[in-house]
Amino acid sequence: FRGTEEAFAGDEKAMEISRELSSALMSTSAKECAADTIIRLSTLDGEVYPPYLQFIISPLMHSELVEDHELATKVADFSLAVAPDSLKECFGRTKSMELEHKKVIDMFGRYPHRNDKLGRESTPEEIEWLASDDLPAWAKSQ
Repeated sequence: FRGTEEAFAGDEKAMEISRELSSALMSTSAKECAADTIIRLSTLDGEVYPPYLQFIISPLMHSELVEDHELATKVADFSLAVAPDSLKECFGRTKSMELEHKKVIDMFGRYPHRNDKLGRESTPEEIEWLASDDLPAWAKSQ
């Protein structure tokens, strides 16, 4: 679906789930979770393990709302706090990627590389950015 309108079809449901789980995470003690690497959320039957947190961050990272990026950054910080040593490097890269994505949202209020697929007109600044050498690899692949 990458590069098509269909790629965005499940965004609302994914965002709903990510926001709900993120809110539950933010009311959970990272110190408690780090002790046994199992995260128990009062709003969820079952257990969440640190690698699952990547799937909570991903929809937030791809949102065009600043608030979602602020939440994604908090989840990334939580992830780093509870991750076993073997996953800290991975979660560190995830946080770096989130901050890269947020930088674009802070600059433009949206992802310019999605404009064509979503029928939006690009601004001159966005066109310049899309043609620049500073364009992140993830924006080139759309």
